[in-house]
Amino acid sequence: MLYPLSTRWATPLPHQMSFLPDDLPEAKLRVLQASPNAAAKTARLRIDRNMEVPPGSLIDRLFSQSTGPPTASRLAGVENLSVWTHSDGSNLGPRDVWIDGKRIGGASSRS
Repeated sequence: MLYPLSTRWATPLPHQMSFLPDDLPEAKLRVLQASPNAAAKTARLRIDRNMEVPPGSLIDRLFSQSTGPPTASRLAGVENLSVWTHSDGSNLGPRDVWIDGKRIGGASSRS
């Protein structure tokens, strides 16, 4: 989980004291790495680093599920990219794509 880049600089570290109220931005699931296949490259489909993962999307479900081994989990299926938006409000367009998601590391810390 990450804070948006625009507010990350203002987020105090856990050991720092703050004179400001504790009104921290909401942490949201964000893309750290996306690996497009040849078809995605041809279609000029771009998933940016730090792009917010929309609630309810296949990737959101992958990271919010509590089943599976603690070191890796996969989930795949068709998803319409119209729910994926850039920070400027533009979306990826109404196209169905096959997503093969893989979670690596410990269990999700999402509640």
